[in-house]
Amino acid sequence: MKRRFLRLIALSLMIIMVLCGCGKKDDAANQAEVDAAPTEYVCGEFTYILLEDGTAEIVGYSPIESTYQITIPDELDGHVVSSIAGNPFALIEGWLFSVKEFIVSPENPYFAVIDGVLFSKADKRLIAFPTRASVHEYSIPEGIQIIGDEAFYYCASLKSIVIPGSVTYIGDAAFTDCDSLESIVIPGSVTSIGDEAFRYCESLQSITIPDGVTSIGDYAFYYCDSLQSITIPDSVTTIGANPFANCKNLTEIIVAPNHPCLEIKDHVLFYKSEAEMRLVTYPLTLSATEYSIPAGVTSIGSYAFYNCESLQSIAIPDGVTSIGDRAFCGCEALTDISIPDGVTSIGDKAFYRCRKLTNISIPDSVTSIGDAVFYECVALESITIPDGVTSIGDEAFYDCRKLESITIPNSITSIGDLAFNNCRSLQSITIPNSVTSIGDDAFLSCSSLQSITIPDSVTTIGANPFGNCKNLTEIIVAPKHPCLEVKDGVLFYKNKKEMRLVTYPLTLSATEYSIPADVTSIGSAAFWNCDVLQSVNIPDSVASIGDWAFAYCGSLQGISIPNGVASIEENTFGACISLQSINIPDSVALIGDSAFNGCKSLQSINIPDSVALIGNSAFIGCDSLQSVTIPNSVTSIGETAFRYCDSLQSVTIPNSVTSIGDWAFFDCPSLTLSVTEGSYAETYAIRKSIPYTSAPYIDWLND
Repeated sequence: MKRRFLRLIALSLMIIMVLCGCGKKDDAANQAEVDAAPTEYVCGEFTYILLEDGTAEIVGYSPIESTYQITIPDELDGHVVSSIAGNPFALIEGWLFSVKEFIVSPENPYFAVIDGVLFSKADKRLIAFPTRASVHEYSIPEGIQIIGDEAFYYCASLKSIVIPGSVTYIGDAAFTDCDSLESIVIPGSVTSIGDEAFRYCESLQSITIPDGVTSIGDYAFYYCDSLQSITIPDSVTTIGANPFANCKNLTEIIVAPNHPCLEIKDHVLFYKSEAEMRLVTYPLTLSATEYSIPAGVTSIGSYAFYNCESLQSIAIPDGVTSIGDRAFCGCEALTDISIPDGVTSIGDKAFYRCRKLTNISIPDSVTSIGDAVFYECVALESITIPDGVTSIGDEAFYDCRKLESITIPNSITSIGDLAFNNCRSLQSITIPNSVTSIGDDAFLSCSSLQSITIPDSVTTIGANPFGNCKNLTEIIVAPKHPCLEVKDGVLFYKNKKEMRLVTYPLTLSATEYSIPADVTSIGSAAFWNCDVLQSVNIPDSVASIGDWAFAYCGSLQGISIPNGVASIEENTFGACISLQSINIPDSVALIGDSAFNGCKSLQSINIPDSVALIGNSAFIGCDSLQSVTIPNSVTSIGETAFRYCDSLQSVTIPNSVTSIGDWAFFDCPSLTLSVTEGSYAETYAIRKSIPYTSAPYIDWLND
């Protein structure tokens, strides 16, 4: 489950820095990352680092408002701007389509703009083409040597691009999502095509890779739907993970018979070197239901069989030692596959959504099983994990809904987040004494699980591993377990710093529950979907309540949050449809995203003057809420915060509020806002055509 508290606080601090001037980013929680990377600074809309010569390099851009023009500053905080890393203007959330042109001062020694396009003079690099430029054809100026990373990202109107003979390098994701691009000629001067360079160029029908190109990056032509044929020249000596993944109409990959490192066998592309023979691409247009990988192959590359929906059976030879990430992802007809002895690693999502795979044997040679390996293998009934495997990755068996039994060997030390989520047929599982860590939601929605024993070896346990286990009647831990304890059927985690309520089982029938007095925190999803509970007494010792802690407690009518709790996290009380009242103490500074989402019986809410932020969808769908007074401490009201509050008649917004989401009060048909004259809230009400009343602003401190 995503925690958004730190992200919201970081966002609010950034907004403050933008409004108040320039400043250094400060986040003690990320100190280790800061120590390992160059220190980042924020000045206005730009994030930058300092280079060895004392000049600034722009590494990020966060606009305060939508703009059609971006002006590159000559200086930031007194430091000359000499460089721009990649294209920091390509992935601006919310502003993706807005830029029409870039502007730099005419005398700028480091950057130039030609026809609205931004260039770096030092390395003769095209940095960024404006996403909103309406031109259909574009010729890159002669003399440019590098097309930078994400340079043409999402330039949806471009149909044709001419690359001059001076260009030697096409960067990562350079033309990603140019979905109207029909033709492009790569000149013989180009030596390298970056990762995902032409990803999602869905209209690209043909492309010629010239002699001179030595390297083709990972997924370089991913999802080029219109591409039917491609020739790879002898000059290519390096080829990444399946460059042609999901090219649904690619019928022909051509390489010379004596190519130094590539080979075509039965239309399948292989890469060969002294160290390996790798299966790179099995084209989607092949219609066979069975395929035998040739002897001599040592590895199956990432995405090699991605979305090959016709294949039912694949034979893997004994020489294969590794299976790459998503190698068989989306092979929905695959029913039979045998992994040979010798394979040591199976990559992330290797069999993701192989929906007809009923059983699979993992050999003893395997030591590593990646994340989401068997995600949504909905027909998988049984699997044996060999003794050499040391960890079960995040989401490894997510939604394997027919999996009835699984044996976890004594070699396993950790079970990842959501590892067995929605394994609804899993009736029993034995956690061996070797396991030290159980991740967040590890057994979420295992509805057939009735009993589980947690061994003394477990020293770390995540957010409610047994959430929504509707038939779990017994959680067993030893009386002297070093860090776990069961009281009245409820699971707790304890150490020197905290006593956390981890799991309140759904099978408990009590309508009331008093949390023990020594508990300091209520874990994420601890009471999730406990539909019987009508009342919960939280002691004063509790200082934090996790996200989703009481979500979907449909019978919960009232609750009092003790003083000392600093935030109401994401979906903490989401869908508590019977909740009529709640006491929020003065210690709370944040009401998180969807905190009271769908609390349709909530009639009133008292927001204390300690609250600074009201998150996205915080009160969405609170049908019975009639009036709300926002205190002077609040500066931001999130997107859809009060949307669908059908009965809401009055919201008082103070002068302190400087940000309100566009859809914050959408579908509140009876609403009238009470605002201050000249305030941001008044401007907002006018812009959104929301009825309002206004009162003169009175500065009590200076009156």
